Amino acid sequence: MTVDHFVFMLTGVLVVASLALAVHLSVYWVWVAIFAVANLARAAASGTCPQARLLQRLGMRPGPTFC
Repeated sequence: MTVDHFVFMLTGVLVVASLALAVHLSVYWVWVAIFAVANLARAAASGTCPQARLLQRLGMRPGPTFC
């Protein structure tokens, strides 16, 4: 698994989980989804992602998006 796949997968899991928690527990969990999507949009616009850098330093194979 490359860094790109992991970042996109984790963002998807965070969005789905926070929306499920917002439906069942508290509407404030929507903010986690908003933050995750905003961070992904910022990473797409700038080409850098702090999570991707950390994963590359930990030895994960880089992908074409976050080199």
